[in-house]
Amino acid sequence: MLSELSIRDPLTNLYNRREFNQKFPKDFSLSKRENMYLNFAIIDIDHFKKINDYYGHLVGDTYLKKFQKFSN
Repeated sequence: MLSELSIRDPLTNLYNRREFNQKFPKDFSLSKRENMYLNFAIIDIDHFKKINDYYGHLVGDTYLKKFQKFSN
């Protein structure tokens, strides 16, 4: 349970940068060794700070949750 909290965002349950930095080199090496495709996405929501500043963090959190559902 604690280990999951350290590698996932508590709001969206998506993996965080720490997990990416730890996992990507291993997955990349495996994909090269096994001649497999490796897919990943790094997503930045343009002007997200403006959403939080204008509408508040509750709306920003809702936006992130909806985006997470859309992206899965």
